[in-house]
Amino acid sequence: MKRHAIFRNSLVLMVIGVVVLMISPLSTAWAFTYWQVTTGNWSTDGNWTAGEPTADDGAFINNGGTAQITQPGEICLVLYLGEASGESGTVELTGGGLSTPGAPTYGFEYIGHEGTGTFIHTGGTNDPYGLLIALGSASTGTYELSNGASLSSTDDQFVGYGGTGTFTQTGGTNTVGSDLYVGHELGSSGTYELSGGTLSLPAIICWETVGQRGTGTFTQTGGTNDTPGGLHIGLFSGGNGTYELSGDGSLLTDM
Repeated sequence: MKRHAIFRNSLVLMVIGVVVLMISPLSTAWAFTYWQVTTGNWSTDGNWTAGEPTADDGAFINNGGTAQITQPGEICLVLYLGEASGESGTVELTGGGLSTPGAPTYGFEYIGHEGTGTFIHTGGTNDPYGLLIALGSASTGTYELSNGASLSSTDDQFVGYGGTGTFTQTGGTNTVGSDLYVGHELGSSGTYELSGGTLSLPAIICWETVGQRGTGTFTQTGGTNDTPGGLHIGLFSGGNGTYELSGDGSLLTDM
């Protein structure tokens, strides 16, 4: 196999595709702590109903508030931003680090579960087991990665699982431990905008899918997209995928 580099070109791909993949349901055998202030630091016990989250706690931000992370070592078992319809929550990570390192049935960060979630990442590190943006059909989720910030997931990342998900990367690094899906389920809409920094899938057995069963759009005007396992634009009949490459963007693949 040869490694290909595509750059300084205008590329538009549209294909149709379908697939079904379910995420294991979460158990309820863990503790809960809920964000209860408008804006404050994640590490302040009084900002949570049951104190600052630990590795055994589900952390919920549903009150329209914003938790700011500035210190290293912040952790939770699972993170929900906007758990139910009509609820919303935001995390601003400017320094330090957050991790949700649990097993496959835990460890996910839900940026818009059934409601609206926003994750603004301008510095420090975010290390979830997996990342899921916009789970439910009416959910909305946004992840903004910039500057020298680092996002690294052990498992999959979903941008628009069942709802409307957007990932905007203007800098930093996003390392996906397994697969990246943009527009996953029927009726979903996913958008990945890459204008700077690096998106990478380190293993050749992993791939990016844009428009698997839903509608996916990947717009790259800069930065590097390194997907050695390949790029699928509308993997199965029924999905709708578009990849637009322009400017000084670089797309690398071994497939």
